[in-house]
Amino acid sequence: MNRIAPSNLKYTDSVIVATRNATNINASVTYTGDSITSFSITPSLPIGVSLNTTTGLISGISTVTLLPTVFTVTGTNTGGSTTASFTLTVNPPLSIKEAKSNVFSNINFKPNPFTNGIEISFVSNTTEVTQLVVVNAIGKEVYAKNIQSNIGDNTISIDEVAGLKPGIYFAHLENNNGFSKTFKLIKN
Repeated sequence: MNRIAPSNLKYTDSVIVATRNATNINASVTYTGDSITSFSITPSLPIGVSLNTTTGLISGISTVTLLPTVFTVTGTNTGGSTTASFTLTVNPPLSIKEAKSNVFSNINFKPNPFTNGIEISFVSNTTEVTQLVVVNAIGKEVYAKNIQSNIGDNTISIDEVAGLKPGIYFAHLENNNGFSKTFKLIKN
């Protein structure tokens, strides 16, 4: 009996942002067609995260940091195969000092998705230089700027990102103390 080839392979999360040694990744798969008999992935997942080659479940806690990386999963049966891609980023953990000081709070990027510029707002309990770096879905830096943050509410408009191509980007804020936060942005 010929099996119907699987199709429309998708993961519950197409973009996963995790923290090293902390976030339990648990991404399940959906598809149409007959049962997939085996799953494979390229490139290899980071240490601590694995693909169940029978169910397609991606799970675990990464023990290494990882810049935004696109992974492709292939599901196969005797009738054929189908693929799906997802992006995984693993950020470094906060140190005890950073977690206690909580120098950033109420961080917001708007609008998101954006067409022209974006506005970043956050609250800081220090006056210092904060670096903003925007990378595309494959981890290539497409924009960087040093921002002077002040104690209290901060709002910064970034119009230079209007020329980016439509797609998924990651904005990374980091201050002089090493505290950092990464956010997913979508450009229409």
